[in-house]
Amino acid sequence: MSNEKKNFPCERCGICCRNIGNAYFAKEMVLPNGVCNHLDEESNLCRIYSTRPIFCNVEAFYDKYLIKKMTREEFYRQNKDACRKFQELDILRTAKAGGFRYHQLMPQKNSRSYKVSFDG
Repeated sequence: MSNEKKNFPCERCGICCRNIGNAYFAKEMVLPNGVCNHLDEESNLCRIYSTRPIFCNVEAFYDKYLIKKMTREEFYRQNKDACRKFQELDILRTAKAGGFRYHQLMPQKNSRSYKVSFDG
């Protein structure tokens, strides 16, 4: 494992920007629904991307605070794991909003994606 500079493999789904409502460091950026006020919800892109805060910039945050504590790959893995968890929660919220009851979230073989099945 190395600390070789790479770009974080962001999927640009906007899920992290839709879930900053409880982040104490982002209070001035949060809309009442918990979404970052800089997120363009149609494109899932940040309106202030080039000047976004350091906690929104995976590479800059790692370089400033974590480079001596863990590898870049480990930090990226932790971020991808958190992203997947937010995506799973979003699937459940969407299902509940549509009147479905969550039944099962099943990991797909040889993949990090999930298949969702519902009752009702």
